[in-house]
Amino acid sequence: MDKQSCTVAVAFVPLNYLNDPETEDLIFGDQLVEDMVVLIEGRLSRANPDNYQTTSPHDQHRIQETARWCRVISIRREDGVITFIGEYGDGTKLKRSYHYSFAWYVKKASMPD
Repeated sequence: MDKQSCTVAVAFVPLNYLNDPETEDLIFGDQLVEDMVVLIEGRLSRANPDNYQTTSPHDQHRIQETARWCRVISIRREDGVITFIGEYGDGTKLKRSYHYSFAWYVKKASMPD
């Protein structure tokens, strides 16, 4: 399967999500490359999508950013920070910036050979 055929799901991911070891891996931010389909790992890093309808617009934006899978595009690295554009399954794009040490779930089908 080529990287571009790895579909980016539109749905929110539950806060207590654990990766599927058959189809996903866990890597650190310094290993991210363009075209990977990723989700930030960890309850402290992801917003709770269960609260989407009852929360502030600021928190809704955070949920939109962190509780969905996205494709990494236009990646940059500087001073221990990785910044990329996340392209989501519905076509929206958001700028994401994190320290290298953050961990990410990645769809194995989107990883380089």
